[in-house]
Amino acid sequence: MLLVKSKEKKESTNLIIVIILTVYALVCIIPLWYVIVTSLSNTATIREYGYTFFPKVIDFSAYINVFYNPGTIMNAYAVTIFSAFGGAFVGVFSMALIAYPLSRASFKFRKGFTIFVIFPMMCRVSMVPFYILVTQYLHLGNTIWVHFFSFAVPLIDPFFVIILLTSFRNLPNSIFEAAKIDGASELKIFLQIALPLSKPVLATVAVFTLLNRWNDFYPSLMFINDEKLHSLQYLLQKIMLEMDFLRSNFAALPASVQEKVANFPTETVRMAIAVVAAGPMMFVFPFFQKYFSKGMTVGGTKE
Repeated sequence: MLLVKSKEKKESTNLIIVIILTVYALVCIIPLWYVIVTSLSNTATIREYGYTFFPKVIDFSAYINVFYNPGTIMNAYAVTIFSAFGGAFVGVFSMALIAYPLSRASFKFRKGFTIFVIFPMMCRVSMVPFYILVTQYLHLGNTIWVHFFSFAVPLIDPFFVIILLTSFRNLPNSIFEAAKIDGASELKIFLQIALPLSKPVLATVAVFTLLNRWNDFYPSLMFINDEKLHSLQYLLQKIMLEMDFLRSNFAALPASVQEKVANFPTETVRMAIAVVAAGPMMFVFPFFQKYFSKGMTVGGTKE
């Protein structure tokens, strides 16, 4: 009897959890759905009916305006993909190289280096000296490589280093001892044992690093004048600022330009810009999903 009651209680608890998570998922998905629907809607129908769950009339004029110069957009996509994926790969590998020796008890100076890694979490480099470093000393201004030295999203994040450090520390020490007995070097242990066993946490760190770098537009804003090297986020932000400028100075515009600005699908273009900027990341996340939930809990318990 007690087992039956316990089972019923467990099932009811699971049902409540499922309902709560379903409601939370809908709260997250519905706004995104409205953004997509609005980007595919007609400006006139939005003014007449407001925002609807399904478009009254499917209209691609917003995307036509965003991609009015497809070569520029595709070039910005290429720059962003190079910056985001390349930066994420180099960043995760670099953070793993830092975290692994700090996790080993045999490393004599690990306490001092751990403090050195944590210290940047409490203070950030100011903009002026960073700008001088990148442009005057590293000579990376107006080059594609400046995207790897972002002011807002650095390649090495101390928070992620700590997560990786905890993950490496939780690996069974007997595996490393057995590898050393077989004559494996520390580099071979790191590449062939530590990294493969830490795939979930590495994937989790990679996802967050990739998302941060994908949304970063500071390098283009601060260091780049060449339009061919502008990132997608900066280019889309520039389009939005130009629309706002035309709207705010509507009265000062010539009559011919006023007519075009008045009929310009501003609201739908804003939503189309959001879809264009965020769309690729929606397809990237499922590839990491099988590692994501496990990676989030690595280091949460002590073995």
